[in-house]
Amino acid sequence: YAKKIHADVSSKDLFLMATVNGARALSFPNVTGMLKSACSCDFVVFKVGKNIEINEGNIYDTILSLKKTDIINVIINGRVIR
Repeated sequence: YAKKIHADVSSKDLFLMATVNGARALSFPNVTGMLKSACSCDFVVFKVGKNIEINEGNIYDTILSLKKTDIINVIINGRVIR
């Protein structure tokens, strides 16, 4: 969805806006937004199709193409909520 609205912004930049830069904008730079010691453990686990080869060149495009139906788990503050 974000890629459709912001077609001029790279997938990598959109991903960073939603993670580490979003945390910085909310004044939580060392609390959340990244998987790092002493940070809140918040992340989503997705299933990716068997025919999709993920590599350094397409990782951000692949992440942004995932849908709600691809979600396997949601972890917030280290707790599995889905």
